[in-house]
Amino acid sequence: MKTLEQELKLELTSKQYNELVAKSGTKGVEQVNYYFYRDGMDKDYMLRVRKKHDKYCLTLKVRCDYSKDIMRAEEYSAELSSALANALIDCGINDRQLRSLLGVDTKAIGCANTTFRCCGTLTTLRTVWTTADGLNVELDKNYYLGTCDYELECESDNIAKLQQLKDTLQKQGITIQSSVAKSERFFERLAGIPMPL
Repeated sequence: MKTLEQELKLELTSKQYNELVAKSGTKGVEQVNYYFYRDGMDKDYMLRVRKKHDKYCLTLKVRCDYSKDIMRAEEYSAELSSALANALIDCGINDRQLRSLLGVDTKAIGCANTTFRCCGTLTTLRTVWTTADGLNVELDKNYYLGTCDYELECESDNIAKLQQLKDTLQKQGITIQSSVAKSERFFERLAGIPMPL
C-alpha cells in the first residue's frame, strides 16, 4: 500500500522528552526497526522491517522533501508473517520481493537488481501523547549502536496543524531543533564505528 506521509520531526533532550512523557500519562511501547542497506543507497530511501507487538511490517520510504521540520515521503508498506520477516532479516530483500510485497517499481526508485541486507537494529520506546486538538504526538527514546537519543514525531494531513504544534511546543519552552530520520542517524553512526579486522 502506498501513502504520502507528512511528519513533524524534532530532536529532544532527555529532559524535554521526560517532561513530555510525564504530560502524556501513557506507557511506552517498544518497537524494533531492522534496517536494510545496499551499496550506493541514497539517504532519501529507507527500507526496514519493524516488529511491534509480535507483528511485523515491511516499509519502504522515499523522501520527497524536508522543509520547516516537516518531512514528506512516499511510504509503501505491507504486513508480514513472522516467518517471512525473519527470512528477510536473515537473507536480505531482492527487487522481486519488493515488487511482490510492496508493489514497487524498483527501476523507478533506483534499486533494481540489488539485494538489500539487514545491517542492524534500532529499538524505540514510543509513548503517544494526544494533544487537545487531536494530534497524536509520538515521543521516542531510541537505542542503537551504543547510543541513545530522543525525538518527537507527529504525522498529519494538515501542515498548518503541525506548524501550530511546533509553535505551541516553543511557547512551552521546548527548543525547536530539527531532527533527521532515525534511519539516517543509524547509518551515520554505523559509518563511524570501526569495523573489526
